[in-house]
Amino acid sequence: MKKIAVLFTGSPLGTNLTGEKLRMSLGLTLNDENEVHLLFTGNGRRALEKLDEAAAHMQPVSKHVTMLARLGATFHVEAGGGFGYLPEVAAKMKIIQPADAGALINEADAFIH
Repeated sequence: MKKIAVLFTGSPLGTNLTGEKLRMSLGLTLNDENEVHLLFTGNGRRALEKLDEAAAHMQPVSKHVTMLARLGATFHVEAGGGFGYLPEVAAKMKIIQPADAGALINEADAFIH
């Protein structure tokens, strides 16, 4: 089993980077040989909120996040921020401290930033 860590640090608004990383993560999750760990820190945690993607003229993010939760991806979310997370994700996410992020990245066989 290959452990893959994907880091989300920037806001999903105004860019397609978050959407593209989520799409790629979906593909990696579909391969039974991969264990996908999604790490959300700072403004990257906003991708886990209910977003009005049409109003922001951005690629879908919420549907990818919801599908990743259904497929069993692991969500590691930096503590703090007071964000209102999607219910599908809130039940499955693990709250971590900033120091724990480094350990997750170091333990991964592949790291995507």
